[in-house]
Amino acid sequence: MNEWGTLLMYSQGDLTGAREKLQKSLSIDQKFDQTYLYFGDLNMQEANRIDEQRRTLRAQIAAAATVTGTGAVVNVDDLKTRAAGLDETYTQRLREAQGLFEKGLEVFPTLISQTYRPLAFIAQQTGDAALGIRATMLWLDLTDAKGVKVNAADWEALRNIAIWYRDTGKADLAREAATRARDVAPKISEPESRRC
Repeated sequence: MNEWGTLLMYSQGDLTGAREKLQKSLSIDQKFDQTYLYFGDLNMQEANRIDEQRRTLRAQIAAAATVTGTGAVVNVDDLKTRAAGLDETYTQRLREAQGLFEKGLEVFPTLISQTYRPLAFIAQQTGDAALGIRATMLWLDLTDAKGVKVNAADWEALRNIAIWYRDTGKADLAREAATRARDVAPKISEPESRRC
């Protein structure tokens, strides 16, 4: 089922057909980690499509504001209502993706290597600092077969978690993460012409 679902999703752009196949796959086996990844990605793709529609409506609302004196009839309230509905659907798709990614992590914790970025994106889009912190901690604590934390020097993850700690009022943890991020961030060298 996963093969059919991914073929429909990635090759044909048929998200409805892919959803049917992935739902069937999940009903057959709830312990197959890849199904959660594919199904989560499906929801992310649906959220992207919804986001495109939201942007189009916002552009129409902005354009309507500029043509109000020209006699054109535009129902701005209708456009705003439709945009609000899309906002809700967008958030629902992101939350569904989040649930699938988190369920996949329960089955196979090292999936964080594939789910961290989508989970961080969801946290940023929904303002869910707790999710951002949970996902980033899993990412930063991921170890290889030798027990080495392979992402401990990911300065972008450290920067993100510093922001989420700040947003949740954990100033000491935010400062610590920000300092670690600064210490491991790539250094920008001065251009040759500026050196003396």
